[in-house]
Amino acid sequence: MISTTRTVLFGQPAPELEAASALAGQLTRHDQPVALGPETHVVLLNPQTAEAHRAWLYRLRSDGRGSQVLIFSLWPEAELDADSRELLDGSWPGATAAAEAASRWAGRQTSMQLSHPDEATQRVLGFLFARDRRALTPVPDWQAPLLYRYPVLDTAAGAGTPAMELMQRLRRRNLLAPSRLVDRVRTCPACHHAHVSYVDRCPVCHALDIEQTPAIHCFTCGFVAPQERFRRQGTLECPNCQTRLRHIGADYDRPMENYHCNACNELFVEPEVVARCLECSETHTPEDLAIQPIEVLELTEEGQLLCRHGQLLQTLVPLSTLEIISPDLFRFTLRWTDLLAARYPQQGYSLLALYFANVPQLIDAHGYARTNEILEGLAERLREYLRSTDLVTRTDDNLYWMLFPNTDLNGMAALRQKLETLLTDLAEGTEPPLVLHLASHTSPAESHAPTEPEVLMEVLASEVTA
Repeated sequence: MISTTRTVLFGQPAPELEAASALAGQLTRHDQPVALGPETHVVLLNPQTAEAHRAWLYRLRSDGRGSQVLIFSLWPEAELDADSRELLDGSWPGATAAAEAASRWAGRQTSMQLSHPDEATQRVLGFLFARDRRALTPVPDWQAPLLYRYPVLDTAAGAGTPAMELMQRLRRRNLLAPSRLVDRVRTCPACHHAHVSYVDRCPVCHALDIEQTPAIHCFTCGFVAPQERFRRQGTLECPNCQTRLRHIGADYDRPMENYHCNACNELFVEPEVVARCLECSETHTPEDLAIQPIEVLELTEEGQLLCRHGQLLQTLVPLSTLEIISPDLFRFTLRWTDLLAARYPQQGYSLLALYFANVPQLIDAHGYARTNEILEGLAERLREYLRSTDLVTRTDDNLYWMLFPNTDLNGMAALRQKLETLLTDLAEGTEPPLVLHLASHTSPAESHAPTEPEVLMEVLASEVTA
């Protein structure tokens, strides 16, 4: 809570805030940012200029302690630039709301077990895990290699590691994943920068000195040239055969070639378009440019698990000894199975959601080793109930899914009864016992409209996690 958390104000005095009873004895002020101690959890900024505001934020977020603490601004939201909005936890929301945010932040900090050897990775994951907003939004910047930047990655990477390299590393490990497309930029295939200049040039001699000008085609001799060469004392006359051109369509016409190269005098319909990289000076056709999506990146389920369990992640994952397929493959198979059941109701299926509701409490009560034994015992018993055609996946921290082809209501009821009996057996001598929430769906026995897997899984997930 704010009342028990040390708060630091950097910048101009804020008399009303400093006099607030909720912050009495907990608020100290400095004119400039100073090193933060371990007792500081909330920072307030009130600089005089926008430049100072942004510089202070980068300075604080680039520091080990400052990269994690809550930082609010006393400036209105509308006066903050894009970098500040991304690095801040918002404008000062008031003592009550800030106390609630600090309480949630402190709880997540306590539950974070990750101690990663790479400091940049530790900072990014720690920043996202401890906040309600678990996403990185790209900020446009014409000077950046890709025309966009991620301020949190910039401050976490520091001088030793390029921010984009850090982003790719986190994405390859499936710790960050795209959640929304913001833009697409085209980059040079040689240096991967997006600073590309598109220029038109002559398709014959490749000179840049071209212009768009109307041309004339003389019907008498077939001569084609820019219109200016046909002008003679206010009339049109072919410079090749000296025929006076009076009527378009009868004496002459205008060809499609309306571009003229001043270097080689060639006429052409369309210029050649090339992309010249302003970083490495390489020239490419537009088709050869690489398309780079610019996306909002969010902390994945795997990233949250890593933060919550650290190096003990593998031993604390329920059902880890079962053969688990990816969620995307599971959803694809579920969609196909549902389409099959909609057309041939006799080939029905059942879907089961399993949510391990109290794994953290088990760890607190019994320790990691005993909790792992309980979960492994459950997995071994479940293996006896699974057929070779049944599929298992995981979509959240402790949320698992099982797909049972050719399983009707009676088969699903029998399986749920076995699971309840199994939980009763595992609960003997264990206090508190493992709590497993179940919810299931069985395809109708008659013809029905296909169901979207995402919708079906959302409904069951809301039942087991409520």
